Amino acid sequence: MLLRPFSSRVLKKNGSHQAFHLVWLVVAILFLFSCQSEHVVENPSYQDGRDSTLVNLNYTVKSFTIGDSISNLFESSQIARIGDQQKFLFLDNHRIYQFDWVSTLLEHVIPLDSVGSMDVPSGFAYIGQDSIVTYDYSSHLLSLIDSEGQIKASKILINPANGNAVIDPEIFNRSRLAYVDGKIYLSGRVFGLVSDFSKDERVASVGVEFQSYEIIPFPYSDLYYQIPFGLYFNTVSHTVDDKNRFLLGFPCDHYVHRYSPGGEKIDSLCVGSKYIFNTVGKKPSAEFFSNNNNRVKAFLSQCSYDGLHFDKYSNLVYRVALFPNPNWEAGRFKQPFSIIIADKDLNILGETPVFRDVENLTPNIFPMDRGFALEMIPHDENTISFACFTFTDSSYSSHIER
Repeated sequence: MLLRPFSSRVLKKNGSHQAFHLVWLVVAILFLFSCQSEHVVENPSYQDGRDSTLVNLNYTVKSFTIGDSISNLFESSQIARIGDQQKFLFLDNHRIYQFDWVSTLLEHVIPLDSVGSMDVPSGFAYIGQDSIVTYDYSSHLLSLIDSEGQIKASKILINPANGNAVIDPEIFNRSRLAYVDGKIYLSGRVFGLVSDFSKDERVASVGVEFQSYEIIPFPYSDLYYQIPFGLYFNTVSHTVDDKNRFLLGFPCDHYVHRYSPGGEKIDSLCVGSKYIFNTVGKKPSAEFFSNNNNRVKAFLSQCSYDGLHFDKYSNLVYRVALFPNPNWEAGRFKQPFSIIIADKDLNILGETPVFRDVENLTPNIFPMDRGFALEMIPHDENTISFACFTFTDSSYSSHIER
């Protein structure tokens, strides 16, 4: 990880020139202050010439008709394999709706009245027919329920020592709730500056052991405790790989950080976009915090990273790279994006071209057999659609199955 440092100047006083040097000392301090307000994080893998032909860009569209009683503006969803069939599940209006992926028909509705209000950014993870994990944001209630919505186990993520939330998880599609071997992984974000705190005071994610209720903290990367990134730049993306390693990614960090299930750091590997030269961190101004449009505009004006997903069908890792949107309009959170494709050991295999169709495609990725689906922006309120991409035959045989 390369940081471009801004070195300070040292001015020495010298007899009759004391006043002269004092003036320059003030100038130097002001210069140093202004320079240190911006930190550039360079990408070691910028323009590395990686393969961009792994994905067939001629996608097909899969659509679900949901009617007028279900909203298509959801934040927590997944495509799960139940038996030998794929199902599309999403959270809306205090229920989990299950559609068959092939027939596109609604098969089952799971009520969530017993586990809280389940408003955004609450979420769920479908593990099996009688193992569904839910997290209610307002009450910090983590629950294990069956397919009828009955609670089998639950835990409130509150620190008994001070009564505060252990973490403020947000279960968005970029960082879906994960469940592996009795452990549940959730990620949140710090709304201020991570750099104002120590690793013990602010963490990015937690792993919760349901049987013992042990809580395992996972910190932000060192970069975030050193440089003042704010609000949307503090968003956390995570996934779990085939060896149950916990992978963490952050918007301004070109690296992905791997941890053991017990919370021990394994390594940090660069999974940066070939299109991103650097990311920039600087202490936000008062104007930044005073207006949400200012915060969104600041985020959309530079490159960053978003979702991190493990594809268990092909043993791949996907990482989303986001690019500036010069045509930003208030209330619209859209950016061009690309998808970095790495093998299970985080060796980069390739990267798609930049998707610039921000009026139709979103970076919400759903891994599938020999490809992935991207959630599409709805143009009518009764339909949910996906753009389904497949790997090219040559890339699948030469890269993915090696």
